[in-house]
Amino acid sequence: MTGFWADFIDKKIYDLGRKIWTTKGEDQESDKKDFIDSFKLLEGELGDKSYYGGETLGYVDVALLPFHCWFYAYETIGNFNIEADCPKLIAYCKRCLQKESVSKSFEDPHKVSVFVVIMRKTLGLEQCAICCACAPYTLPFETPPEATHEATPSNEG
Repeated sequence: MTGFWADFIDKKIYDLGRKIWTTKGEDQESDKKDFIDSFKLLEGELGDKSYYGGETLGYVDVALLPFHCWFYAYETIGNFNIEADCPKLIAYCKRCLQKESVSKSFEDPHKVSVFVVIMRKTLGLEQCAICCACAPYTLPFETPPEATHEATPSNEG
């Protein structure tokens, strides 16, 4: 069953996440619903276990956890809150991130969000759902001050 869930994450979650930041309007709304429904299925599979691997991290955990650093981007672009619909999933992610081996393995969610905003601009889609003050940030990505999406880079220099 482990292989099924890893494949589900690899195909379904990846595809729906990509669609959230590469679409807009009715298509995006439909994809957001499918995305949350997929996470609810994963919450059901997690049940009362600490990890998908039981009491230790396992294969499914390794497949799912990299998506956590994309959650902020999905939520910002799609204007929704994963935790509101899937609180057990977010609690699970936070529990996993308490492990140093996990927390040091992933990019800062705000840097991922900046990347997504730049990609959406490149694709000709509207910028971020909040304000896009982060769009002027370029490679190497800088984390927006206070990561509020309202701060702008200094013009001093």
